[in-house]
Amino acid sequence: MDNMSRIRGVSRRFRYLFLLLMIITPIVPVIIWMSYNNLSLGVRDQLYRNLYVTPIPSMSLSTRLLACLASLIPSVIAAIGFFHLNRLFGLYEQGRIFLRENVRYYRRLGYIIIFAMVGSRIYTTLASTIVTLNLPPGQRTLSVVFSSDDVAQLVIGMMVIVVSWIMDIGRELHEEQQLTV
Repeated sequence: MDNMSRIRGVSRRFRYLFLLLMIITPIVPVIIWMSYNNLSLGVRDQLYRNLYVTPIPSMSLSTRLLACLASLIPSVIAAIGFFHLNRLFGLYEQGRIFLRENVRYYRRLGYIIIFAMVGSRIYTTLASTIVTLNLPPGQRTLSVVFSSDDVAQLVIGMMVIVVSWIMDIGRELHEEQQLTV
């Protein structure tokens, strides 16, 4: 089996994986928030880990719906990222590797990484407010968090964008070389 056949086979598997992740990523938070009142304490603690608020024993349907909507912000951004990865690996599966399209997907993935960080911060802020909205005054929380992980994610996103730019220059040089006689 030659290298291109292996690339195609691995790319096909990754394309299917990213398609599956694209579909289930927005669905999982909806299921979790809608079944919140029936979740175990361990799962609830995991939900609250990044919200920096005290876990609420049970929530009204309206609160769960609002939390569900807020959770769709990072989930949809992630699903869009999986969509672009699916398309990128679709190109690899077809043996299309050094093309402008590939560079475009890498660049978009860099921006999606940055948007994912922003979306996650928006979700944390909204969700911390939503889950404590029905508490008495003085116990409500607004949690705005920005950590070193966010800085790292921002840097990684920018690095991916720069790498896509370098790949585009390499692609152009390769095309010029192919046309030179």
